[in-house]
Amino acid sequence: MDYVELDDPASGLRGVIALDRRRRGPAFGGIRAMAYPDDAACRDDAARLARAMTAKCAFHGIPGTGGKCVVRADRILDRSLAVEALARAIDALAGRFFTGPDVGFGARDVARLASRCRFVATGCVSEATARGVVAAIEAACAHADVPLRGARVHVQGLGEVGARVAVALAGRGADVAGWDVDAGARERAAASGIAVVDAPDLLVRPCDVAVPCALGGAVDDAVARELRCRVLVGAANNLLARPGLASRLAERGIVHVPDFVANAGGVVRGALAHLGHPDPDAEVDAIGERTARLLDEAARRGVTPMEAARATVEAALNA
Repeated sequence: MDYVELDDPASGLRGVIALDRRRRGPAFGGIRAMAYPDDAACRDDAARLARAMTAKCAFHGIPGTGGKCVVRADRILDRSLAVEALARAIDALAGRFFTGPDVGFGARDVARLASRCRFVATGCVSEATARGVVAAIEAACAHADVPLRGARVHVQGLGEVGARVAVALAGRGADVAGWDVDAGARERAAASGIAVVDAPDLLVRPCDVAVPCALGGAVDDAVARELRCRVLVGAANNLLARPGLASRLAERGIVHVPDFVANAGGVVRGALAHLGHPDPDAEVDAIGERTARLLDEAARRGVTPMEAARATVEAALNA
């Protein structure tokens, strides 16, 4: 893992860009702006997220690797100047890092960054991510013999991606309920027609499909015991608090699609468009087909979908 330190006292920009497996080509990953207790926690999160991006690239056949920019939002003094300083740092990498939005770094930030930097994904990345998640949910429901029309679906996290997933699933006839810790996100989701419920524990309430779209680590040992769903697919990165929980979910009969399989739509579209692919959107839609093949392979081999997906990733990385 290579690191590029970000430190601009004038704007308060402080953070890091993590670049994984440099020999595989350009690194693709978004920019996350959050409060962190210290620089070490910021760096650790960047590394975890960069590795998750590598898994997405490898599983979905993107000729590149993973990267992540993580900024300490609590240290920023002037957001506009911070974005400009970040643009200079990314431009200085001369194509080694191609980026886009993530938690805390939204459309306005991306637009400002793109006006000053060549290596930024344009278009609605969250729409592509949501499309991929929905395609994965459809494949998982078919595998689990859960008709999506009429299915009870609980969406935890109603940000840019989660709200789009909720609307899309409701449009397919699912009975969707959503929750977000942020009051503004709840209001915006309700305005778009989503049934918002006052249920911080929505993820573990009885349903057919649980869709975690907030931050990573949402499924820890306690949640894995309490989940009462048949399908678990979401947009959150690093969803499982520890790898062994994939086996716990399988033992309980829950069909779980690994996050780096389901939520890769944004990087699939952004990276392939950057690399000159003739139809990136077709590759986003193909996430559903890849999910179906993965679940069938895992069942045939008697392993968890996570084990099967990791084997695909390792084979790609060692090729």
